[in-house]
Amino acid sequence: MRCGLCGTDAVLVHKGLTGYQAPARFDVYDCRGCGSQFSWPMAPAEALYENIYRNIRNVPGYSRYLLYSENIKKAASPLDYLADKEESYWATAAYLRGLKKEGGRRISVLDVGSGMGYLTYALHSDGFAVKGLDVSEKAVKLAEASFGGLFTCSTLEALVESGPTFDVLVLNQMIEHAADPAPLLQSAVKLLAPGGKILITTPNRSFSPEGAVWETDLPPVHRWWFSEKSFEYAAGVLDCEVEFFDFSSFYASHYVRVSRAMIPGLNAKRSFLDAAGEPVPGVFTRPRDWWLERISEKLGFAGGYRAARDLLSGEARFSGARGPVCCAILSRRKAAQPVT
Repeated sequence: MRCGLCGTDAVLVHKGLTGYQAPARFDVYDCRGCGSQFSWPMAPAEALYENIYRNIRNVPGYSRYLLYSENIKKAASPLDYLADKEESYWATAAYLRGLKKEGGRRISVLDVGSGMGYLTYALHSDGFAVKGLDVSEKAVKLAEASFGGLFTCSTLEALVESGPTFDVLVLNQMIEHAADPAPLLQSAVKLLAPGGKILITTPNRSFSPEGAVWETDLPPVHRWWFSEKSFEYAAGVLDCEVEFFDFSSFYASHYVRVSRAMIPGLNAKRSFLDAAGEPVPGVFTRPRDWWLERISEKLGFAGGYRAARDLLSGEARFSGARGPVCCAILSRRKAAQPVT
């Protein structure tokens, strides 16, 4: 099986992995060429996402996205609200604000895979000239109903044909969902203005122990598990430079428990949806104090509540520059100046 990112022959490392929705099963391949893992087959996921959004309040991960969407307009600073929640939003906010301050002008941003639209809205509220892009007509309509006309229903490839360019393309927790990431990245580079950047956040394989297999969401919700090596390879092919965001400031100010990032072993993984597309009982269990966190969220002091709870629990927490989320920033190399 050839890797869809680099074309190297990949090695089968697990056969018959449980799918996100029963009874689907997937094989997992490891590419030694670019350090990626991918699932096979690359099954269509449209019907699966219909089931996820139909049950969104009871589906892991997606239920918190709904909460963000419902609460973000209440925040004094929508971008700060998101940045306080997760590493990926922190990195996006910090990096884009740094570019804006450095350049002294308004930055144009394309939010690729804008989904429910709350990140696009947060960036708009923070003064960025942002457009949200999603291939789902349903997602775009829902986002527009909540956050106004900031969105376009299109593919990246189609957008290339129409000609706009952007200072930054944000691919926030979306590239792992793509069936074919190579042409996606090629199109992204074509949409960059001179000096433009591609900011990619995704689960970080490089942070897991050597030999780990598929410590990320079940396929086909996640189809890829990328490492930092994956983006170093992609940058070389795309004639870009790559840097990785330093999360030290996030982990210094947020109590992110190591236990929260632990992924069940391959044989312990269970489908989240049954064959009819309904949530499987017992797979998604809320923390015992979930209701206190929900109340603190509504009252505006969830961050303080979580910090106090995690500090008192004495559990190990993340620290340092790297963690379970990778943020890779690709920059187009500047053309060499002619020698005079």
